[in-house]
This record gives sequence, C-alpha cells and structure tokens, in this order.
Amino acid sequence: MITRPNTQHNAGFSLVELAMSITIIGILIGGVLKGQDVLDAAHVSRLASEVHYYESAFNTFTSAYGGYPGDISDATTAVPGCTTANNCIDGNGDGYIGDPANTSIHVDQTGSDGEDGEPETTQFWKHLALTDLIDSVDRTSDPASPEWGVTHPKSAVAGGYHVGRGNHVAVVDATWIVLRRPITGAGTPIEGQAPISPLVARALDRKIDDGWPDLGRMQNHDGGICDSTLEDDGERVYNLTRSKNCAPMFRLPM
Repeated sequence: MITRPNTQHNAGFSLVELAMSITIIGILIGGVLKGQDVLDAAHVSRLASEVHYYESAFNTFTSAYGGYPGDISDATTAVPGCTTANNCIDGNGDGYIGDPANTSIHVDQTGSDGEDGEPETTQFWKHLALTDLIDSVDRTSDPASPEWGVTHPKSAVAGGYHVGRGNHVAVVDATWIVLRRPITGAGTPIEGQAPISPLVARALDRKIDDGWPDLGRMQNHDGGICDSTLEDDGERVYNLTRSKNCAPMFRLPM
C-alpha cells in the first residue's frame, strides 16, 4: 500500500500579515474615535442652539409683557389662550420664577400645587408656548403629568429642560434653565446617566461661556462626577471622560 505524504501543516501569521493586521486595527480604532469627536461636536452645536432658542424666547417675552414667563400675575388676561382649560394660570408677580423658600434647581417637575417653586417653574414653558415663542411643548398639556416634549422641552441629545431657582456655588438666588435626564424624581445626576459627558460639557462651556464648570452663566450641578478640584489653586475643572455625568445649567438674565 502506498502511503501518501502528509502535506498539511499549521500555518501561522507571517510578520508582514501581523503588521498589516495591526495597521488595519489602528485605522479602525482611529475611525471610531474620530467619529465620536464628530458626534460630540454635533451635540455641542445642537445644545448651544437649543439654549440660545430658550434664552431668546425668555428675553422676548420679558420685553413684550413686562414680566417673566411663569411669574406674571395677569397671564390669564395678557397671554393668548391662557385659560384653565389649557392648564394655564397666573403667577404671583413677585419678580421671580419659583418659590424663594425652595431650591428647585433639580427637583421633581410633577407639581402644580406650589411645592418646590411650582407652579411658576412649569408655567414658564406654558406661557412661552401660548405666545408662540417656543414650539417644543404642547400648549394644552397638564403640568401635573410631566413629559419631555409635551409639558417640558425635549433635548435632541438626551432628557430635556426645566427651569429651577436656587443657589449654586457663589451665585445666590438665580434662575436657571437646567438640562436633566429624568423628568420625575431628583435631578442630581447619577454617574453614567446624565445628559452629556464632561468632554461635551467643557466644549459647550467654552463655546457659550468661560469654560469653567462652577463659574459664569453655564455651570454644572453634578455631585463631583462632572468636575473635580485642582489641588494648586482650588478652581474646578471638567473631568475629561465620555461617561454621561454632566447636567449643565444656564443662568437666565434676571
């Protein structure tokens, strides 16, 4: 019997093949990282546009009606369509949005009963919508049943916006537009579950403000997961990670 020689052998990668594989992997990783940078830049541009949109609406309303949306005491006569059928009511006209006895920067947005600055902080969006200054909420919606894109504006990135009144760092009794993930429950960010990452927050801060998380018109209420303290001068800076840890706030000019 003729025995055929065994021509099979275990073929490994040559050095050339290994080099090519490593090069391809490097190109793929570089493409993924570049794609993430492009996505982050798009998020920054979209957020800047959204914030400008709501700030402009606020300024226009204040100029036209001589008071702040949510706070004006004659909304049911001055604001078109502000009726109980549309769940729209007057504010108390004290020149503030919300209750000074409460800190509503990141509170539950379910109220219409005066708790935590309600109903003025939810009527804020109602008054802007009824005067055609924003088109991102339902004019007839019930603030007692909050929903992004219905009672409160939805963000194109994640979550949505509410208005809160309170102190933050050295800023006393300011009113803020807050980007947050949940619309109910406490709004203090949970690590990895906030609307944006520190990388996006820093880029946005640099685009519209001063680049510091605890200074200026854009600040962050984060419990330390969005920013950290420098040991040399005590100034806070953004933690440069892609984890969704930041819930930025934008101070209204009041």
